Amino acid sequence: MQKIEEKAKELGEHIHNLVHHFILKQHSNNAALCSDNLSKQEVRVVETLGKKGPCIMSELADNKMLAVSTLTGIVDNLVEKKLVRRERSEEDRRIVRVKLTPKGKDIYQAHEENHMQMSFGLLNSLDEEEQELLVQLFRKINNKIQEEQKIVIHT
Repeated sequence: MQKIEEKAKELGEHIHNLVHHFILKQHSNNAALCSDNLSKQEVRVVETLGKKGPCIMSELADNKMLAVSTLTGIVDNLVEKKLVRRERSEEDRRIVRVKLTPKGKDIYQAHEENHMQMSFGLLNSLDEEEQELLVQLFRKINNKIQEEQKIVIHT
């Protein structure tokens, strides 16, 4: 039986290889993401807006655990790339919502399709029972991460 340190080292190597593989695959398969030269933070913002819909800046900053001033620069870049637009609330002109443009929605869809292809690739190497176990384990890990993030945010 391996010691936890050895398991952690091996798991780290597997995660590194998976991430490296997916990054290479993403760049080779996803011309839409590459053609706009999106930073990781820009992709994360596009992904959040694609999943949640239009958000006010403070909500988006909280979701991405960024300062509003940092997010402002990211959104400025995305506006310049015509992937998002800012809209002022009719009720309260101080409130600014950020939403994806049609081009931004296309980028989001390409990003999501890429994630699905990667997930299928992982699952296809396993039998049905192993697939279920893998999903359960990732669900458990993700739940633990979300719990820890809530503690950090509320502290």
